[in-house]
Amino acid sequence: MTESDVAAALRTWGLTADDRSLWVVCRPEPSRWHVARVRSDLPQPPPAGIERRSPERLTLELGGLSLGALERLWAAADQATVYLCGSLALLEACVERVREMRGLTTTNRAHLLADLAVVADSIQGALDAA
Repeated sequence: MTESDVAAALRTWGLTADDRSLWVVCRPEPSRWHVARVRSDLPQPPPAGIERRSPERLTLELGGLSLGALERLWAAADQATVYLCGSLALLEACVERVREMRGLTTTNRAHLLADLAVVADSIQGALDAA
C-alpha cells in the first residue's frame, strides 16, 4: 500500500492527510479499507448511541489512540534526552578541565561551580520534561 493509496482513500471520505497527520490503515479486502487517525483525543460517540463500527474498525481506533498516547510520551522523552545529553557533555568538559588544572584557584573553582549549576538546571529540566 502506498502513500497515494491512503491519500486517495481518505479523500473519498472527505478527509485529508497533511505532513503532520498520522494514520493507521488496514485493507482486509481489495475493496475495503479501515482507517483511523493517530490521536490523543477520544473519538466522538456514535450518533444515537448505536455502535455501527466493526470490531476491526474499533481495534484500529484503539491502535490509533494508543499510538497517540505514546507520541506524547516520546516527545517528553526526546526533550528529556536533550537536557541529559547537554548535561553529560558539560560534565565531560568539567572533568577534562579539572584534569588539566594545576591547583584549584578561586577562579577555576568559580567556573567549575557555575558549570555544575548549569548541569543541575539541565537535570531539573529533564525531570520537568518527563
